[in-house]
Formats: sequence, structure tokens, C-alpha cells
Amino acid sequence: LGWKLALAGLFLSFLSASVVGLLLIFSGKKTRKDALPFAPFLAAGGFAAALWGTQLINCYLTLGFV
Repeated sequence: LGWKLALAGLFLSFLSASVVGLLLIFSGKKTRKDALPFAPFLAAGGFAAALWGTQLINCYLTLGFV
């Protein structure tokens, strides 16, 4: 993937894990002390970065935040 897409994959992994974790906490199925496996989110983030990572990076760069 390269370092740029690897960073995009990590970002997507962190983002998706936090969204799912918050949804599970707010729904009452998990508490803050319960563990949530991170490996499935890493795999999904890497897969998403391989498919759409370049488009995600280009979209971010055209927004003008950098």
C-alpha cells in the first residue's frame, strides 16, 4: 500500500472502531471497561484504504485543510 495509504488505513480503522464503540456504549451492550477487539477494524481499514485510499487522500487535500 505504501506509507500514505497505510496512514489512511489506520485513520479509517481508528474512526470506524470509535464509531462502533460509541454505538455499543450508547446502546448499553458494552461499557467503557469492556474490551473491543481492534484487529477486525485494522483489516477493514486496510481493505478500504486499498480500494478508496487514494480518493480519500485527494478529497482531503482538495478541502484545503493542509
